[in-house]
Amino acid sequence: MMTVKDVTAIAKIDASFGYNYLEAYLVIFFIYILLCSLVQGVFHLAEQGMTAYKKTALKKNTRQAFS
Repeated sequence: MMTVKDVTAIAKIDASFGYNYLEAYLVIFFIYILLCSLVQGVFHLAEQGMTAYKKTALKKNTRQAFS
């Protein structure tokens, strides 16, 4: 499993060959943003799926209250 420290170290080593530190860190930044957004999206979908029963139960309770 790759950690943030490992990826940053790899980028630092690769950047040292041509002194392209800014480019390397920008690439890492965009990769981190992309990964975090994907994880956040997966958790959002999982949360919606897991709370779907609450919405149906709430609808049933409100229908019974108005009947």
